[in-house]
Amino acid sequence: MRVNSSLGSSREVELAFETALAELCGFTVRTIVRTPAQMAELSSYGTALAAPWEGELRRYVSFLQEDPGDDFAATMNDWDLPGERAHVHGREVYFWLAHPSHQGKLTNARIERGGVVATTRDWKVVAALGERWGT
Repeated sequence: MRVNSSLGSSREVELAFETALAELCGFTVRTIVRTPAQMAELSSYGTALAAPWEGELRRYVSFLQEDPGDDFAATMNDWDLPGERAHVHGREVYFWLAHPSHQGKLTNARIERGGVVATTRDWKVVAALGERWGT
C-alpha cells in the first residue's frame, strides 16, 4: 500500500501505524515501511544479484524493521543448506530456494529468531513494486 505522510521518517510512520492498529485490533501489529525510492533501489540491487545456482529458483526478500546486527548478517550470509542461500544488504535479506517454500528451512519465522522484525515477500512482487514506485 502506498501512503503519503507528513511525518519525518519511516520509523515515525511505522510507529503511527502500529499505534493505530493496536487501537483498532487490541494487540500489537509490527509494521515495516519503505519509501518508493527505497523500493526502487532495493529492487534494482536485487535484480543485479547473481543467482547461486542454475535452474528454476524461487526468490524472496525479507524486509527488516531495523538494521541487522553483524552476527545476524553473518548468520544469514553464511546460510548454506541444500537448495537455500541468503544475502543481507542493508535492511533486506535476499534469498533463494531451489525447492518450494513450504519445504524450506529459511522462513520468515527463522529470520525473526535472529532478533529482528521481518516480513517476507516473493521477488516478483518486490520487483513489480520497485518498477511501479521507482523514481
